Amino acid sequence: MNGINLLPWREEKRRVRDRRMLFYCGAIWIICGALILSGHRYLQRLQDNQKQRNDYLTAEITRLNAEIEEIDILRSKKDALIARMEVIQNLQSQRTQVVHVFDDIVRKLPDGVYFTSMDKKGRNFGFTGTAQSNARVSNLMDRMDSSDWFANPELKVINVMPSEGVRLSEFDLQLTEQNTRIAEESL
Repeated sequence: MNGINLLPWREEKRRVRDRRMLFYCGAIWIICGALILSGHRYLQRLQDNQKQRNDYLTAEITRLNAEIEEIDILRSKKDALIARMEVIQNLQSQRTQVVHVFDDIVRKLPDGVYFTSMDKKGRNFGFTGTAQSNARVSNLMDRMDSSDWFANPELKVINVMPSEGVRLSEFDLQLTEQNTRIAEESL
């Protein structure tokens, strides 16, 4: 037995082990590569799915924003229509007021008192005129104070001016218009 050489057998065994090792290493590398590639594809699918969801949400948000803008436009149109309706309603409710106010002015104007101009700002009236005496201006103020349509007569200016041999009183009178509903209820 001394004559048997075991070296080639051992070398053959070593080569087989080395090939097997290379085969296993290659297989592991292929498996690892396949796992990495499949993991990458899985993550890519998740990203694509999330991107689709984000795109859908962005599209829906854009659509809803357009609807909100349309609703805002409709609300502003509605507010404008309501404002117009209120103006029309106020005009309807106050359309006889001008007649009552002028009728009351004529009825309360004493003899010898003449208006030269009339001014209205909001609920305030301003009258400029002439009277034959200061007493007639006082009478006008008393009558306007007892009016259903006017309140708070206030004499701003009164000047006595000679005119064609007669003394006339020039005056500036301020009045406040009363609430028309109260005045109409008292009629």
